[in-house]
Amino acid sequence: MVYMKVRTMLQRNDKRLIVGLLMIAVVSALAVKMIQHSQGGMIQITIDGQLYGEYSLSEDQVITIEEPFGYNQIIVREGAAYMSKADCPDQYCMEYVPISKQTELIVCLPHKLVVEVTQGTAKEKTDVIVP
Repeated sequence: MVYMKVRTMLQRNDKRLIVGLLMIAVVSALAVKMIQHSQGGMIQITIDGQLYGEYSLSEDQVITIEEPFGYNQIIVREGAAYMSKADCPDQYCMEYVPISKQTELIVCLPHKLVVEVTQGTAKEKTDVIVP
């Protein structure tokens, strides 16, 4: 009889543990999804680790970059940015889908160029000339 009570108690506690772990997993997954998929306000362009410029995603524009590493053209349209032209040999950077969510990236390795969506809001456009 004592065996039955212990077994029933373990089964109840096991169920509680499983339900609790599932709830924690679901809440964690939703939190990560919300953070990763929140809309960004700016793109930040870096070349060889140096800031080239920050641009608003709310303003449609064409950003042309001519550096010793190569030529790239980034288009910002309807709140998203994508690489439209590049003179790198593999042109993988042009295959990226348009980016608009925080932490999304476009990378052009031959040109050492990274375009990253950031949370920032559009204050003013900053251009930095890299020597």
